[in-house]
Amino acid sequence: MKYIIKDKDMLNSIDPIDIEDYVKSEGWNQVGDIKDRFSIWLIAIDNREYTINIPVRSTFGDYALRVSEILKILEGTTVKTQLQLFKDIKLSSADVIRVCSKAGLEDGCIYHEDLSLLIEESHKMMLSAASSADSPKAVLGPSQTKQVKEYMSNVIYGQSELGSYVLPIISRIPRKLEGKEGQLVEESVDVPFPRMVTRILSRSLSIIYDITQRDTAVIKQFDKVRMIKSGVSANLCESIAKLSGVPGQNIEAKIDLTWSKGYPKPDHLDKSFVFSSRKSTLIMDIANGFRETRPVKQIKLPGKVIRLHKEKEGEDTIREIVLFTHVRGQSKRVYMKLDEESYNNAINAHQNDDVIIVKGDLAFESNRYHLNNPFIIDDSLQTRIPHIEDYTETAEGGYIMYRCGEKPGKGTYICVKCGQRVRLDDDSDSLPPCPSCQGCDYRRA
Repeated sequence: MKYIIKDKDMLNSIDPIDIEDYVKSEGWNQVGDIKDRFSIWLIAIDNREYTINIPVRSTFGDYALRVSEILKILEGTTVKTQLQLFKDIKLSSADVIRVCSKAGLEDGCIYHEDLSLLIEESHKMMLSAASSADSPKAVLGPSQTKQVKEYMSNVIYGQSELGSYVLPIISRIPRKLEGKEGQLVEESVDVPFPRMVTRILSRSLSIIYDITQRDTAVIKQFDKVRMIKSGVSANLCESIAKLSGVPGQNIEAKIDLTWSKGYPKPDHLDKSFVFSSRKSTLIMDIANGFRETRPVKQIKLPGKVIRLHKEKEGEDTIREIVLFTHVRGQSKRVYMKLDEESYNNAINAHQNDDVIIVKGDLAFESNRYHLNNPFIIDDSLQTRIPHIEDYTETAEGGYIMYRCGEKPGKGTYICVKCGQRVRLDDDSDSLPPCPSCQGCDYRRA
């Protein structure tokens, strides 16, 4: 069934430069022009030539009529309907990221809770890519630069498309520069920021997808520095994991990228990615790996002293201990250097098998945890404490939360966002995204 667009407002809304970008990408060639009136375009298909005249301005009184004629001719050269052509032309100046949620219903609808999650995490995904394009980091903070704020304020959402439920995210690219005879200039350091964002997104999604296809044990072997420079961050991984769903739901998230027709396409970048809910915990493991690299200021760590070491280094005496404690819900050894008084307290705690609490700045360096500027704030806790991780606090006094993908051990955990309880029956079980709200922060019940 043919759909003929007759609405003048729709026809007038099409930019003539978007029409030129679209037909050029479809193989049409400009063969002439009528000065200040039309550019003339030609294509040959199956030994038949087609010609269209594209107005140079949309202010002409008969502009809607001319666009209608162009759509009719284009329709005769393709299997697309006029409505499909209209959408493609309107988006020819934008990179479009389509996020398809398999949580959608068969009739193309979606529940409110699932739609809220889709919009929220899609927004975070784009924000992560924009922030990494501006300044790549393992963990992106809440503050945004002026460039990132401006970009995000111009990102728009299109109408839902056919599919389980498809959310189009439209990232418009500024008009390209042209060289001699209208030829596109090559990509250079002057790549527009919106294109840098979508290029970073494509590259980082490709890296995450590649990792999920490998054996779990291989994850720690990946070069985190290279991944960060490519745009991968803990924030992006967490959004992808939440979009792909909770393990056992048998759903997936599909992300497709369509490059603007008005700017040179990036070479060697994938355009489509599918993330299964079966891999969501694995993607959270990647996110947690990035968060490990971020220092935690003034953290309180309870634990037991399992190693004491003292040696002379020139005129100084080095006093080092290793504390067995819990970091992000997992058992870890934390190394620290103490002053003489604190070191003596550590010796007493070790001899009495006591639990001590040490405060300092936690950092992950040279493949192990270090506590910088440490001092013992309590060396009198007894070994009767059942779970020393329950007493691990931040400087603000709140408990450190366990995150999706971590393996905190058997027990019941409460989602801090909605209160949903999740039970782990084995020490090897990982915390999933909350089955109720997709939240990722838990505390022990």
